[in-house]
Amino acid sequence: RQAAEMVKKNELTLSFHRTGKNKFDFIAFMPLISRSSDQQLVSMVEQSTESKAVVTERKYSGAKIFDVRFSEKSLLDFSFGFSDGLLIASPSGILIEEAIRQIDQPDSEELKPGFMQVFRTAGQNVEANIFINYNSFTEMLSALLNEKYKKSLEDFAGFADWGELDASIRDDVILLNGFTTTDQSANEYLDIFLKQQPQKIEIEKVIPDQVAAFIVFSIEDLNRYKERYREYLKASGSLDDYQAEIDAVNKKYGIDLEKMFYSFMDKEAGVLITDVKNYD
Repeated sequence: RQAAEMVKKNELTLSFHRTGKNKFDFIAFMPLISRSSDQQLVSMVEQSTESKAVVTERKYSGAKIFDVRFSEKSLLDFSFGFSDGLLIASPSGILIEEAIRQIDQPDSEELKPGFMQVFRTAGQNVEANIFINYNSFTEMLSALLNEKYKKSLEDFAGFADWGELDASIRDDVILLNGFTTTDQSANEYLDIFLKQQPQKIEIEKVIPDQVAAFIVFSIEDLNRYKERYREYLKASGSLDDYQAEIDAVNKKYGIDLEKMFYSFMDKEAGVLITDVKNYD
């Protein structure tokens, strides 16, 4: 309770980073009410861990970092430090060093334009703001999956650049609404929809009640979509395989698969999953 009184209410930032081949750690940032709170927090940690852990102090880039070690293999080990009025804590001392270095260089190139763009769209009166770096997010998910699904997830790394989601929590639902940006110097999937105007989504009128998940695209100009999709496949080195599969189907059945497929599409297209238990 004493510690809670020293940090600003409801102001907590959590960031997740890769720290090993299949290892990820978090780092927490909490603004202090006053700069005199840091020594009080150090004393509290030392008192609460007395005889249970060793607390050592070191300096990094003018800031103090404290390493708390309970035992050689303890999962409770953590580090914390103070910089620019912030309490910074993490299981990884290296992440704290990187955070302090970033705070010391606020104008460095590490603050990517894509992040700043979605940061400016973040809502204020919501329970949380979630920021996603799609490349890092893919790496994190990949570490949790078996080899069968890792390959499929690699393609998702080129989905977009940064995304921001405002989280609103209700009694029986979590609502996520936000904005995603692409790096137009890279080849990212969402660029396919550039210059497409949003269309009215009406698929919810016909989806079954037991649907577990669905994703829907609204497409104003199908010809432009097809053209941009092929450009995306070509840039990613997948166009030849894509065309070879279509040609094989066309030859076997004597049809024009693309022409037939696009003929029954209008302004929206979606995939729905109903039977999750038997979904491979």
